Amino acid sequence: ELIAAGECRSSVIAGAEFMDLLKKVHPEDIQKWTVPASTKPDKPGDPIHHKLYTKVPEQEKQHGMTLPVNVYPLFEQALRHDRHKALNEHMGEVSQLWAGFSEVAAKHPEHSWFPTTRSCDEIQQPNSSSGNRYVGYPYTKYHCSVLDVNQSAAILMMSVAEAKRRKIPQDRWVFLHGCAESIEKETMHPGEG
Repeated sequence: ELIAAGECRSSVIAGAEFMDLLKKVHPEDIQKWTVPASTKPDKPGDPIHHKLYTKVPEQEKQHGMTLPVNVYPLFEQALRHDRHKALNEHMGEVSQLWAGFSEVAAKHPEHSWFPTTRSCDEIQQPNSSSGNRYVGYPYTKYHCSVLDVNQSAAILMMSVAEAKRRKIPQDRWVFLHGCAESIEKETMHPGEG
């Protein structure tokens, strides 16, 4: 929005997660990590939309809502209920989606934890011989991604005028056609309206 309004010529948007690293770091070393003294943007006057989220609210802890494996099945059931779907029908649709993901993973083994094509039924049905157990009902292991990853991504956004000024070849330009913003709320906190 700031670029479109002419208030900013370019911006880097980046994010990362490092759960794999956190599991390998000694707890004493983590205690030495500090929160930045300031979360203010470089340009004075810019709003801060998000604050550093460092702990799970007490009510969510009391109900075991601290990990995706405990929270996402609850969301899944709410979505299914809202769509008036039977459990098998809904999970069949979800499993079909994951079957497509598995095809992509199989074609790119260098970027995949499990480069194996799996069918919709193979994903949906628990099977002790294959290790496809329920992880968080109604999800089986094959529905779940690996939590322990180190990954990051960044994108440099700028106006057309700035891209021209920096002599970036036009064949490298990508235009934003839509966007969204999200601010996480406490899972168990009643929503507005």
